[in-house]
Parts: sequence; C-alpha cells; structure tokens
Amino acid sequence: MPAGAEVTAPVPVPSTITTSVLLVPNAAVTVVSALTAEQVQRLEDDAPALASLLVRLPVYDYHLLDCAPSASLLTVNAVAYTEEVFIPVSMEMLALAGARHFMRYLRDISRVLGSGAAIRLIVPTFYDPRRRVSETVLQSLIHDFGARVTHPIRIDTKLSEAPGSGQTIFEYAPGGRGAEDFSRLADLVEKMGPLAAASG
Repeated sequence: MPAGAEVTAPVPVPSTITTSVLLVPNAAVTVVSALTAEQVQRLEDDAPALASLLVRLPVYDYHLLDCAPSASLLTVNAVAYTEEVFIPVSMEMLALAGARHFMRYLRDISRVLGSGAAIRLIVPTFYDPRRRVSETVLQSLIHDFGARVTHPIRIDTKLSEAPGSGQTIFEYAPGGRGAEDFSRLADLVEKMGPLAAASG
C-alpha cells in the first residue's frame, strides 16, 4: 500500500435480512484505484490488492462492495475478490447498452484472471410504470438474462431523500415503495444464500 494511504473503516448497515452484512464504503476501497502498476506488482501474488486491504475485516456472511461500472484497476480487484456480482440497471436504453457492455467486460476480466465473479442478479432500478421505456428495458433484460432479473426497484423520491437524513430507506420511509422493493430484494438474496453454499 502506498505510504500514507488511509482506509476508512467499513460500516455495518441495518438490514432486513437475518444474516450479517457489511457494506464497504466506496472511500474504503478507492485507494486501490490509485495504486500504480508497479505498486500492484509488489503485492503478494496470492493476495490481490483489494483482498489485502480487506483482510482485517471481521467475519460477516456478506461483504458488499460498491464499485462504478468502469474499466478500472478497482473493478478488476473487486472481481478477483468477490464471488458474485449484482448489477443494477436503470430503466433507460443507454443504461441497458452500458450494462451489456459491462457484462462483456466482466467476462473478459474473468478470462484474464482464470477465475472471477459470477453475474448472479440483474436488478432493474428507477422503474416507472408510467414510462413505456421502463417496460421496454425490463422486458429486454428478462429476454437476455431470464431468472437472474429481479423484481424492479420502483422510482421513489424517498430513496433519494433518505441518505440526506443519514438513514436507510427502512428507517426513513418504512412504508414506502422503495422500502418494500428493497426488502423484497433482501429476502431474495437471503433465500439464495452465498454462491458457494448454493452450488455445494
């Protein structure tokens, strides 16, 4: 790790599921994207950069890493570290094209690494039944990815307001559409279980 690099402590977040979840904030892992190729090469061959940063984490059932869908060193390390990927796709045609491109990128990374994270779920977001494009994009996702597509997360202004209050959607508007949809998603993830356990 570069001298002076600082890692923000991971933050446990409230969850509707009974298993323990750790959300690693973006600030805790973006230091990886600042590593030069030479610095990465110095890391142990059997310990990818991101894994070396997260090795001190306590034991949780899930580690959730929030990464931008971009071609970056951080994304490569996240794919090397994780076992499965959930891909949110907003209900816009450009977002659909971007998601398809990113999935090809993930497959390329996996080939280079010799292993990689599996695309486990596609999560439609910003779904608005009043807009035709929402249904068009949703049906395209279902056609391409079948059962991996979850129930859509409907558009809800409360989802944008909650972070400003320092609250989860379950605390800020527990009876709203956003809380209902994310609760359904959390239930689905819990029932699926981790990929290794599901495949075993």
